Amino acid sequence: MGAVCDPVVTCLTLGHDAEPPSSVFCFCPKAGVTISRLRFPRYTTQWIYAITCAIILVALWVGLRQGNIGAAFDEGELGTYASVLILLLTGGTSFALYRARRGGSALALSDDRRIWQVCGVGFIFLALDDAFRIHENLDKLIHRVAGLQETGLSDRIDDVLILIYGLIGFAILARARREIARSRGFLIFMIDGFALMVVQFCIDVATNSNDLLIWIGIPAGQHDIILSVAMAAEESVKLLAGATLLAGFVHAYRELALHHAVPRSGRPLPKG
Repeated sequence: MGAVCDPVVTCLTLGHDAEPPSSVFCFCPKAGVTISRLRFPRYTTQWIYAITCAIILVALWVGLRQGNIGAAFDEGELGTYASVLILLLTGGTSFALYRARRGGSALALSDDRRIWQVCGVGFIFLALDDAFRIHENLDKLIHRVAGLQETGLSDRIDDVLILIYGLIGFAILARARREIARSRGFLIFMIDGFALMVVQFCIDVATNSNDLLIWIGIPAGQHDIILSVAMAAEESVKLLAGATLLAGFVHAYRELALHHAVPRSGRPLPKG
């Protein structure tokens, strides 16, 4: 069904009358562009968590079948593929949100709306990092270039790199806090996501080697099973953190792309 929602903007909404429309197409004559807005299905965020939890349960089941509960979370296994997919989806959603917030117009480098473009690039990089073990390989490169002998302490360089990633992400979001504040729900998702990342980081640091287990006095024969369980816990929390961030960007898209988008004409698009 078509309707003239504004003297400047004409929109065609596709979907069922009783449900939120699945997509909105807006033609802006003065802007000279056609802008497509996708609306995610209802309960999208709930489905993100449900699918992620299902993947975690399958990974744990596969590990138990192999006698190593963390086996499916090793590099190149199910856990890695799921993590990379979540990061790619988050990056794609962020790019879509940037396109909608830009509205076909050029933005200054200092414009807060560029946060979505920067986040998109960042999540694509994190996906590549996860797929190709960039920070782990950088850890090895630092050891080789600096002539360091790998110890329990120096082996945590890759953990420090992950911490740096998180701090950079936090700084970027803080820089564009006015844009972020437009979606209070997004901010809540980000807080939850960063909290889960801190939990993951703590588990990783504590179990990166068996040094802590030796210091506590746990018998050597129990080290492998404890480290395997810790790995499964760490990677499970990592997937939940990724799912939370993805849900946050989906929530932000639904709020900002559809309700606060600005076409080139400078007039806001209708809410549908």
